[in-house]
Amino acid sequence: SPNFAHAHWNLATAALLAGDFARGFREYEWRKRHDDFRRNFLDLPGPVWDGGDCAGRRVLVMAEQGLGDTIQLARFLPRIAARGGIVTLACDPCLIPLVRQLPGVADAVPRHAALPEYDLWIDQMSLPRAFGIAPDTVPGAAGYIAADPVRAAAWARRLPAGPKAGLVWAGNPGHSNDRRRSLPPAQAAALIAQLRDAAPGLSLVNLQRGPRAAEAVGLGLSDHAAALTDYAETAGLVANLDLVIAVDTSVTHLAGAMGRPVWTMLPFAPDWRWILGRNDTPWYASMRLFRQAVPGDWAGVIARVAAAARG
Repeated sequence: SPNFAHAHWNLATAALLAGDFARGFREYEWRKRHDDFRRNFLDLPGPVWDGGDCAGRRVLVMAEQGLGDTIQLARFLPRIAARGGIVTLACDPCLIPLVRQLPGVADAVPRHAALPEYDLWIDQMSLPRAFGIAPDTVPGAAGYIAADPVRAAAWARRLPAGPKAGLVWAGNPGHSNDRRRSLPPAQAAALIAQLRDAAPGLSLVNLQRGPRAAEAVGLGLSDHAAALTDYAETAGLVANLDLVIAVDTSVTHLAGAMGRPVWTMLPFAPDWRWILGRNDTPWYASMRLFRQAVPGDWAGVIARVAAAARG
């Protein structure tokens, strides 16, 4: 059954986890025909950009999937501009102030509003295939997003002196794998307790957003959730941190995209982008991965994070 989209999707995931980007991103195009995902894609009129000549042409990039995916793949936008394209990203509104700071990005607009005129368009997760990347040719691994200096300075005045680490213990509860990738409340408390024991001089700063942000006060953290109104604001806070420690969620991508040190805690079966069997990632040079040794083993991950903080 050569058109069985679910099988192609599974093959894409397996290939990407194995680090075979050529096969993986080729098969990943089948996401647009998968029963669970195809409703999320717009079949826009006009030619799709295939990585070819775009000099002087308006290229519309359609963000897809999660906020972290948009940040991760934003690294390619300046490279479209370097080929002469006039780039607009259609994305979630909370990312627009951040994305507009990227070099070469002409504009960013809400994905579900009226779209601007364009000459070529492409879905954002198709960009790795269009550029033909391999694990050793991922662009922007050292960082490609900078915080707004005014916002960063404002956060510097609000945060305590001395070394600081930002924490995120849960992702979007609507994510299909959230029950595996987010820390249960008891494990979040264990993480904070062990970090305080391992590094008493380290100030722990809340970066958690969403329904579980309310746990911050009970965990003894100052609550900044209400002030993190968009990702440009979060970037201003992250710019003042010495380290970010987080589960697999959008803030890990933001910290990595900024070139800030970030420790990412992963479930035993991780998302495809983290490959397998390594504690680093070709996507972000400043990121260190802490993986579960067996399914559900957050205790082991937390112990290794605390040991790294101690050492």
